[in-house]
Amino acid sequence: MSFLDIETRAGRPLRVGETRLVPFAQTARVTFPGSGGVVWSRPTAILAQTADGQETVLPVRDVTREAQLTLMGLGVLGALLIWIFYRK
Repeated sequence: MSFLDIETRAGRPLRVGETRLVPFAQTARVTFPGSGGVVWSRPTAILAQTADGQETVLPVRDVTREAQLTLMGLGVLGALLIWIFYRK
């Protein structure tokens, strides 16, 4: 087992009327030697299969992650600007 493992897994299929829905999730595991680790899971897509055999992959947009990355980027940009303007 490595320090970082990322895997995508399918969930249990659900039947909604004539449509079969299969959710997919991505899991990231960070393991620290001797002291445990962190597991983070997020939904990635849903596979929709109709009775006539059509398959459609519907991506799941993670708005919270996008907002977190935007705020983190703005924080890094702000720190960089402060460092540039106030260095001696």
